[in-house]
Amino acid sequence: MYLVIILSSFFFGAIGGTLFGITGGLILGPYMPLNTVTMEMQLAYNYLYRIFFFTVVGILSGFISHYLISVLKRVEKSSFYSQITGMPNRKYFENMDFDESLSPTLILIELKNYHKAAEDFGYNFYTDMITAFNQSFKQFMKNNDLMELFHFDTGTFAVLLYKTDPKKYIDLFLDFLKNPLKIREIDFYPSATIGVSTYGGNTLKFIREAYFAKDLAAKNLKHYLIFTPEMERESSANFNLVNDIPKALSRNEFFLCYQPKIDLFTNQVSSIEALIRWNHPRLGLVPPNDFIEYIETTTFIDDITRWVIKKSLDSIILMEKINIQMDIAVNVPLKLLEHEKFFDFLSDLKSSGKPINKIQFEIIERDLVKDFEATSSLILRYKELGIRFALDDFGTGYSTLSYLQQLPLDKIKIDRLFIKNLKTDKKDSDIVKSSIDIAHILNLKVVAEGVEDRKSLDILKKMGCDFAQGYYFTKPVVYEKFIDWYKNYTENHQ
Repeated sequence: MYLVIILSSFFFGAIGGTLFGITGGLILGPYMPLNTVTMEMQLAYNYLYRIFFFTVVGILSGFISHYLISVLKRVEKSSFYSQITGMPNRKYFENMDFDESLSPTLILIELKNYHKAAEDFGYNFYTDMITAFNQSFKQFMKNNDLMELFHFDTGTFAVLLYKTDPKKYIDLFLDFLKNPLKIREIDFYPSATIGVSTYGGNTLKFIREAYFAKDLAAKNLKHYLIFTPEMERESSANFNLVNDIPKALSRNEFFLCYQPKIDLFTNQVSSIEALIRWNHPRLGLVPPNDFIEYIETTTFIDDITRWVIKKSLDSIILMEKINIQMDIAVNVPLKLLEHEKFFDFLSDLKSSGKPINKIQFEIIERDLVKDFEATSSLILRYKELGIRFALDDFGTGYSTLSYLQQLPLDKIKIDRLFIKNLKTDKKDSDIVKSSIDIAHILNLKVVAEGVEDRKSLDILKKMGCDFAQGYYFTKPVVYEKFIDWYKNYTENHQ
């Protein structure tokens, strides 16, 4: 009977437990004899006590079961729904069933600047921002055949569509993001990256592919990407290349090529740039664009940069032995200059007599500078060792004029993107001319890279460009071939 009462209270609550308790007390009360052999009946206090006790058990178990059920519901809600927006979250999505014939499409929207909002205005502003975005977004999409909206985590929202072209909605989302959110009298412009995937029979894979596309879009500075299997294969190949880097260093698979920079006033070779190349044992010669960018994002960049500097200095010393005086440029990530051990490495080279005063560091403009004063002090410290600095890929990155005005640079290198169409595109021609004029006003020398024909070279000379580098003179070549080229070029330009 206790089991019946407790189960009834679990299903029907305290009221159900009370009714079953009273009913059970009556069933085992005045109508049930105390002894079935003698048929002696129970006294009133026996069954009244039992009715009272059963009723108390029913009421208590009803309240307890109600409390436990409410706790379980709260736990379920916190597990499957966002605490900020109340929307279904990623865990909810992971437990959904999808009909592949309906072509489910997942559109993942990550707000890129929510961290900055939390950092500048506090967590409460962040929650207000997420809530405002959610309400505004739902209102924006209410008249569209949107299947469901999810709040996956932090600043990441997701949209689930069926049998719909996702590009149509992506365009709508991008238009929506152009509108500011009003939060505490502050106009906040949400910035987002979007990743899209199509369901292929596995929910976790469905989600992972959308995240993959979103991350790849962010890396390539795109508003959105739709996942394709080729993306993953390419990423896997790049990952394997990065994993091969430690072995490549120990097996001497890397080597240097050299490309000259020509002084456009004297037509003489003024310096060279050292460019790393990789002779992979399985893949052969790996194109620089396939591995250099990835090396820069790993801790291997320190070891590889040191290797390039040592090899470059060795080449300079060899040239001095055959009466070739040459400066050399090396690409160095700006962040590496912050490492004290890297500065000590260069100081030790100088102390050992290596000609590091012939080195020029080319820093890449895509390395965004946040604190110009600190970066300027950092560069000046290295310049005390005799090292000079050039800004590489000029015009393709961020805050270009700020770099020129606030950093103690010696040269800028105008990116090949602008030199390529110098002869035919007036806009590019104007950009190059303006860049040269601005650099000269700031007492900076200018190198034009990617020069491939005589006409472009003549235009650059008329513009007052100081140096040129490119295939018109020679492609990057190994040391021995460079020496041969240098001797031949020098003989023809005495």
